[in-house]
Amino acid sequence: MKKFRSKIVKKIENEVELVICNRCSLEISASDWVGLNKLHQISVGGEYGSNYPGDGVILSFDICESCLQQWISSFKIEPESL
Repeated sequence: MKKFRSKIVKKIENEVELVICNRCSLEISASDWVGLNKLHQISVGGEYGSNYPGDGVILSFDICESCLQQWISSFKIEPESL
């Protein structure tokens, strides 16, 4: 048999309050980022291997809709739609 007692546990959690586009510095509120507009922004992260300067470096960045459209329009090969 186990006897339990109640205790109050304080827990600190990090939550996004603001997202800033790494390209143009546009500030996007967390509610807009998480809401419907999330479909129009992108968060990117990746680990790069030995052919990339800074072998094994992990990069993370956020891009707003406008910068994403400009970036994609600069591609020589259009990305596939899924």
